[in-house]
Parts: sequence; structure tokens; C-alpha cells
Amino acid sequence: MNTVLEKINNYINQNEQSINDKIVGINYLEQLKYLIINDLATLDENIFKDALEISKENKAESNFFEFNTRSLNLSIKFIKESVSKIKTSINEDTLSIVAYGLKNITIVENKNIKKSVSLNLYKNMGVVLSQNTLVSEKIASGSIILDINSNKNILDIEKK
Repeated sequence: MNTVLEKINNYINQNEQSINDKIVGINYLEQLKYLIINDLATLDENIFKDALEISKENKAESNFFEFNTRSLNLSIKFIKESVSKIKTSINEDTLSIVAYGLKNITIVENKNIKKSVSLNLYKNMGVVLSQNTLVSEKIASGSIILDINSNKNILDIEKK
């Protein structure tokens, strides 16, 4: 499991440097999504299987990154048994990537209105959700999910 964590932490550190410091928020997360998915696609599938074997139950590992103009909170969830969340609000801009397995996200317009859009995310797929988006989630057993939250944007703008 540490191998997966170390590799993903390295990917975030390497890829963050390649994104312009002036890009923030969901635009930043969108760019990061493609870079991380490209890196994850190169990993051997056995690394994910081994990480799930080691995890005896649903477990999450977290890491915080502080960069010059942004900070990120990474949460890697190892899902042994399927999980569902119904109509929860996203607190921060979030990038969700399926490293292994399956995640279904239903974006709900309003708690009282039944209009919704469903997305099935498979291995090496991801989605960026903005703050205050209302979603329902179903994560299949045997999945590894990366959730990266953009905590705050730190902008140092020089006044001339």
C-alpha cells in the first residue's frame, strides 16, 4: 500500500510543477487530472491489487501538499466493500480519480427535484466537481479512489 501512496505523492509533486502558477481552482484540477491519469496508466495493475489485499477493511490515507500558489489535500480510499453516499454536498473543489475499480456519481440539481445526471467512472477516469455540487456516490468493492481537494488559493500579486 505504501508503494501506491509514494508513487501518487511523487506524481502530484512532479505534475504540480508543470502547471502554470496562475492557473487555480477547477481549471488547475482539470489540468492535474490529465497528468495524474497519464501517470497512473503506466503503473502495474498488481500494485493496486496488492494494496487492496493489505487493506483489511475500507481505509483512507491522506496527505497535504502546500505549494507556492495552491494547497491540496489528497485522500486515497481503499474500498474493500461497496459504499454509497446519498445527496451530499461537495465542500471544496474536488478532483476524483478512479485508480482501480468503479465509481458511479449522480449529480443532483436540488435535494427536492429529481433531475440528475449520472457518470460511471472506470479505471483511469476522473471528474472535477466544483464546490457546493450536490452528488450521490456509489463505489464498487475492490476500488481505489483518489480525491484531491483544492483547499485554498494563495495568490501573491505584486502591485506595481
